[in-house]
Amino acid sequence: MPRFECAVCGTSFSSGDELANHIKSAHGSATTAPTFECSICNQMFNDEASLVSHMSGAHPKS
Repeated sequence: MPRFECAVCGTSFSSGDELANHIKSAHGSATTAPTFECSICNQMFNDEASLVSHMSGAHPKS
């Protein structure tokens, strides 16, 4: 099965649509500066929901 990888953060998806949705929600457009920062790895997000999702997936025990 083809994997679609985000060029910004390396997260993989099983479809191009999933990747596109991820890029839009997690990384926004080039003109939108992310304002939510992960306190563990310093990755930036455009909205709080993306940060919360990241925390539960990338840092579940933190």
